[in-house]
Amino acid sequence: MNGATESGRYTGARTTAFVVLGAMILLGLAFGLLPIPAEVYGRQRAELYRRGGDTCVRLFYLAHAGGLLAHAGGLQEGLGGQFLERSTSYYRLSAEADPSDTDSALSLALALSALGEKGEALSLLSAAANREGRAAERNALVATVAVIGSDPPRPQYVDMAADRLRGTVPGRMVLAEAFGSMGEKELADQEWSAAHALGLSLVKRLWAALAVCGMIVLAGAIGLIFGIVRLFRRPAEPRTEDDSPAAAWGMREGVEALVVWVFVSLLAIIVLERVSGGAGRREAVYQLGAAVAGGVAAVAWVWAVSPRGASFGWRLRGWWRQAAVGVSAAGIAAFPLVKLYQVLQELEVRQQVLPGKLPEEHPLVPFFVVESGWGMRVILIVVACVVVPFLEETLFRGVIYRALRRNSSFAAAALGSAAVFAVIHMSWAGLIPYLVLGLVFAYLYERSGSLVAPWAAHGAFKAFNLAILLALFG
Repeated sequence: MNGATESGRYTGARTTAFVVLGAMILLGLAFGLLPIPAEVYGRQRAELYRRGGDTCVRLFYLAHAGGLLAHAGGLQEGLGGQFLERSTSYYRLSAEADPSDTDSALSLALALSALGEKGEALSLLSAAANREGRAAERNALVATVAVIGSDPPRPQYVDMAADRLRGTVPGRMVLAEAFGSMGEKELADQEWSAAHALGLSLVKRLWAALAVCGMIVLAGAIGLIFGIVRLFRRPAEPRTEDDSPAAAWGMREGVEALVVWVFVSLLAIIVLERVSGGAGRREAVYQLGAAVAGGVAAVAWVWAVSPRGASFGWRLRGWWRQAAVGVSAAGIAAFPLVKLYQVLQELEVRQQVLPGKLPEEHPLVPFFVVESGWGMRVILIVVACVVVPFLEETLFRGVIYRALRRNSSFAAAALGSAAVFAVIHMSWAGLIPYLVLGLVFAYLYERSGSLVAPWAAHGAFKAFNLAILLALFG
């Protein structure tokens, strides 16, 4: 009797504690007491989108080098003009993310000027010059106004603005056009040659991204013909005693794990932000560290409150076959889901940008792309494509899906766990793509009887997205 009473008190205290914890999270988010990284770090997002605009301008330079422009109509005509138009969309996003960023305003003004929108360009430059507190920077912006606003520009203004313009990707074409209008053909050719070199520097990055995405899609094609068909013709592996309700957990533990994940992640963001001082190139590491800390805490909680011997579903028998099937599934789903996300995001922001904003909008994405050191990027890639998928699959499929599956059909359990998976990522445009991914991962787990297949699919899909991100914004 005493044992039952103590157990009841423990259960009541545990329920009360998690209700209070969940209420704290909701109130903290509602009143802005807890940080949401996607809305806080404007500087990183500004640089991210500016790099997207720079990539479009580099593509314009490649088109210019290949003679794909309609010179009679000016820079804004032909295939290259389409790239310039897309660059202005990214530069606008950059300027909106951080209105105080002079580089974003300057890049947008230069791209608009090349497209013939000189009135808006001059307005942006004048406003940026008025905000600028540094004398040298302000003088360079004023000189740029004079270069753009006059035809031909005066040589002294071109000299004053030259260094600042060469420091931006679209500045090269503005200088080339300025020298051309002044009759300085040799100097104009030099600037165009430098611009073409910027375009060629993009090729290596594009080839690397195409190689990664191509291998994943190729795996999908091969898997569709051979591997996945063979796997799905086989029955799933038989359940073991570790899968029985008495040996594991239920939805209570799953809900508690979600609360722990969110609370520890937000708490870690606050702590790491204070430690880092809120600035510096290590912010990507701090943000990923917070996500990993939350995931580890959630999985550790479920393991701690589960009966001894309970399994999360990590069966390694035939792991190489399961991994191959997972990568194949990601290859099949990658392009349709990325395109679906872009369409939904364009509807959300009501603008025509290609791609919409990002292949996968995530609070950590700006930090990953802006991080310049390759050593650090390798660490971030491993964490994003291996560690985080491992933790998420352990929680969403190994805990939540299995808890739902014990008392419901596959369809109900898959839909329920996928819905939680989609909502927890906090992206309206990504809600349907994440839901589809959650269903795919649940199906892979149901058919294979192991978390290796959904883990490999999750990691491969992340790699696909990161390859696109590095190509466009790296």
